[in-house]
Amino acid sequence: MTQIFVRAGVLSLSLVLTAIPLACDRGGGVKPITEVRQLETPRTAPPATLTSAQRFGFSRPASSTPRQAPFTYTVPQGWTEQSPDQIRMINLRPAGDAKTECYVSVLGGGVDANVNRWRKQMSLPDFTAEELAALVKKPLLGESATYVEFEGSYVGMGSDPQPDYKLLGMVLPVGGNAVFIKMVGPKSVVEAEKAGFDAFCASLQMRVEGEDTASAPAQAASSETASGAEGNESFTWSSPGGWRKSADKPMRIVTYTGGLDGEVECYASVFPDNAGGVEANVNRWAKQINHTPMTAEEIAALPKITMLGQEASLLELEGDFSDSMSGKQIQGAVLFGVIARVPEGSLFVKMVGPASAARAQKQNFLAFCQSFKQR
Repeated sequence: MTQIFVRAGVLSLSLVLTAIPLACDRGGGVKPITEVRQLETPRTAPPATLTSAQRFGFSRPASSTPRQAPFTYTVPQGWTEQSPDQIRMINLRPAGDAKTECYVSVLGGGVDANVNRWRKQMSLPDFTAEELAALVKKPLLGESATYVEFEGSYVGMGSDPQPDYKLLGMVLPVGGNAVFIKMVGPKSVVEAEKAGFDAFCASLQMRVEGEDTASAPAQAASSETASGAEGNESFTWSSPGGWRKSADKPMRIVTYTGGLDGEVECYASVFPDNAGGVEANVNRWAKQINHTPMTAEEIAALPKITMLGQEASLLELEGDFSDSMSGKQIQGAVLFGVIARVPEGSLFVKMVGPASAARAQKQNFLAFCQSFKQR
């Protein structure tokens, strides 16, 4: 029998030979052989060109030094940071309560198995396949993650059962592993800090290569979404945390990508006068996403946001996106759009991407639109 284990980034092959008869045994009998041989092969470092999702597929390195977290994030008010370790990339103490913890790990294993592992920790029976399939989904890192809330008697590593505890958890499969966010502690504390947990999960973004994560929490705390102020000769704006600026493109004043692997694109453009009017441009976007044309009454009823000191309509459409100019096609996409009149003419801001990833970036999109200022 051959057993394969992965421990601390080292592939170990344990060859266990048991009760194998030896033909050359002089006594003609059978000798049991129980020999364990350990063969170790150091893990090869992943290529530098891999995406963030692909990097998650590698086991963590065989080192006593904790890995640098591949995330930026905002520490909720009243929470404190604790030292990370080999398991906990981000380690927080909600409300400064010594019995409550919240941490982020990247580990192997499927969603269902780990959800039931958490239920065991809370002294609860395993979920059935039907209960697992019905679990709530919430956005995380631009994707759709499984969300759980469990109450019970918590049994930690080597600890006695702690009654009246509560656990909040998020699980997101990424590459060959999964991102886990877990908060557990006395029920009263966890319920009081649930909004902080939600805000922390929403703030988690993939770290841009070369960014110093040590300063990320303080940087994010200074502004809820803004990671940097930019602008041109006409406007200034703030780019949300986790968004990456793309190369300049014709007819755009700026382009960003967001989401786990940059699958969501957002850009701003300025056109002379009214550029054909709001109705014509809304229905141009509707056509791109294979949506039925909208009437003037439907457009007038769109929700409004404040942008550049005025009310602007917020468009949100879902369908199969196709752009004849760029050749981009996205099955099951969501498109967000805002149009505002400016002295130069009309400012258009548009974001499009796979449905779950785009919706996870909605708050960043709104913050980006509302950050625009006229010079």
